[in-house]
Amino acid sequence: MQINVSSDIARTVRFLDDTYKKQVPFATSRALNIVAFDLAKKRGSNSVLGKATNKSFRKKSGSTGATKHTRTGFKYTKSSKRNLTAYVYWDESRGDYMKLQVTGGTRLPARRKLMIPTKNSKGLTDQFGNFKKDRVSEVLENKKKFFSGKPKGIPSAKPGIWQRYGITKKKPSGQRIRMVAAYTNSGSYRPLFPFQSTVEGYVFGRKNAFNKQFRIELEKAYKKRKR
Repeated sequence: MQINVSSDIARTVRFLDDTYKKQVPFATSRALNIVAFDLAKKRGSNSVLGKATNKSFRKKSGSTGATKHTRTGFKYTKSSKRNLTAYVYWDESRGDYMKLQVTGGTRLPARRKLMIPTKNSKGLTDQFGNFKKDRVSEVLENKKKFFSGKPKGIPSAKPGIWQRYGITKKKPSGQRIRMVAAYTNSGSYRPLFPFQSTVEGYVFGRKNAFNKQFRIELEKAYKKRKR
């Protein structure tokens, strides 16, 4: 996303003398970089965007919040005096899942199927609602208690990972079964994380972060120039 701060700068400098105005590009770049750092990387997972993902995920998905992997997954690119543009963005090397959290849409499987939690997935998922890979592997290796696929003799049953219950010598396949993970061809996502409004709210809203930082950096540059 791109945010234009030129109007804020124009309002601030219109009554200043030329000595101040000469410092505007330097002060602008400094302010942009500090605000971008605060948004993406300040104190790791305590960045503005990191804390916002935690709040959004906890409120809307019912989990305990965002993982540290997600909270620390934002990056920024600095501006310079000659290129007054700073970027804040998601690090796609962490995974492409954040795009769907921001825009919503359809997720397709990387392999054959997506695996979706069910009400019986406790023990297979972590506190954030994500499957534990090592635990899923253990379950799939336990052929006696679990099987993958579609149960025979139940036309309405859907494919997934199923757990056998009531296993006895007479009933080695169990007396009951329940689905602990569902297989699906795609997953639909609603927008969960308000990336743009979070950034705009910090830059221009109640915090008014850019304008405050710009004034600080302009005053610093002016005093340094006078010395």
